[in-house]
Formats: sequence, structure tokens, C-alpha cells
Amino acid sequence: MTQLSRIIKQDAIKQIVTGLIMAVLTLGLIIITFVITAQWQIIFLIASLGIASVSFLKSGSIDLAVAKNTQLRMKAPEENKVTTTWPRRMFIEHQIGNVSTLLDMDETKYLSIFEQKQSKIKLILDIVTETVSIRHFLPKRFRIEDYHGNRIFYLEKKGGFNWRSYVFDETGKGIAYLDSSKQDKHIVLQYIDNDGVRWQASKDGIGFITIQDSEGIGKVIMKPNAIPIESERFAKANGSLIIWYDSVEIPYSLIILLFAITKKS
Repeated sequence: MTQLSRIIKQDAIKQIVTGLIMAVLTLGLIIITFVITAQWQIIFLIASLGIASVSFLKSGSIDLAVAKNTQLRMKAPEENKVTTTWPRRMFIEHQIGNVSTLLDMDETKYLSIFEQKQSKIKLILDIVTETVSIRHFLPKRFRIEDYHGNRIFYLEKKGGFNWRSYVFDETGKGIAYLDSSKQDKHIVLQYIDNDGVRWQASKDGIGFITIQDSEGIGKVIMKPNAIPIESERFAKANGSLIIWYDSVEIPYSLIILLFAITKKS
């Protein structure tokens, strides 16, 4: 079994166990509603726990099947250049529908990340889980597109408080995974590909996030809720100011990590 197979199997087991625990809690609450007068808060909680249980069990079962592929491996590190030069100061804008877009200060779009399209039924169920603040902990799948609408990457975020996210190319082949570790009492988010840790993201005391390479050299800083002076629209928008230390030959992997940070919660 490869390293990628092992970590996917670990996440699969965690999600299945979580799903079973939620199923037991759901059953317990259903029994309680027969004993006492049902209240709408309990009904919402039952519905959300039931939805979460099914979501975790489904995601865990799929991952368990994937992990059985003993030849599952990550591709060689994706180091294609997005473009020769990008503006040093950019902005990631968060929009309705769990969409985030990377733009320059002239409001030109470069890349966007979208949550996978949902059916009307699932949209209604999401509203229920959002009501009791469970939706943020459910498994999610995102796609990353360029400004032409071409799908170039997928990001799979596993459910729970601290489980991993996986990066796949447009054909579904694994490229990397994201994990967190504790270093010097701080939580560090790591981008790990076939060569090991490529990028590390850490937050300072005021909430700004710096991404460094494996040698500790800073590459980009993300400033959530910072107000850029160049754009009146961005000054009012929900998002993060992005400042590149070197805006030449930016690799896709670095941008994937930026997007993953915005979808971590």
C-alpha cells in the first residue's frame, strides 16, 4: 500500500466512525422525541445530524474503496507556471455560493474556485445543516478553473475538525494533499506532494497568513479583511489582500494552497 493509499484509508475510517456516532445520536434523539414533546429545535438537530451521518458514511465508504488501490500514487510535482508575471498585489474575493476568485486591482479575473454544483434537494439539506452550524464540518469537493472556464484542479476537503484535503488534476490523478501540524505552539498548514513538504502556511498574531517554501523563504502573504487602496470595490468586498514576494513564475501549487486556506473552514 502506498503512502497516499494509507492516508486516504485513515481518513476513510475516521469519517465512517464519525458517521456511525452521528447515526447513533440521531437515533437517540428520535427516541427522545417520542418521550417528550417534540420541539422544532430538536427536529432541526435530528435532520442535520442525520444528513451529516449520511454524508460522512458516504464519503468514508468512497475513500475506503479508493484506498484499496495499492498502486495509488501522487503525480510528479505540478510546477507549470501560471504566467510569466502577475501583479504583485492581488485580491481573493469571496462571493455568494461559496465561490472565491483571484483578481488583480483592475478587477481582471485570473482563477476561481467553486464548490461542486448541488442538486436542489442537497441545497435544501445544506440550509438545514447551516442552521445548526454543522455544514462547515461536512466533506466538500471544489473545482478550480482558469478565466476561460477550463477546469484545471479539484480540491477534496474531508469532513471534521482537522482532516486532510486532497488535490487532483483535471483527469482525477492525485497531485498532493494538505495537512496541518503543530510547530512551536502554532498550527501550520502544509502542502505535501511527491517530494515532501513544498509549502507551509502559518498565521501571525493579527491574522495575516504567510506561505513559505520548505527552506523557510516567504513567497506570499494573505491579509484577510485588509482594505486595498487601489480598488473601491475591493474596499467594500469580503476577501483577502494577496501580496506576492516574487510575482514572476508563480506555480499552480502555491495558488492551490491559497484557495485551500479560504475553504478550510
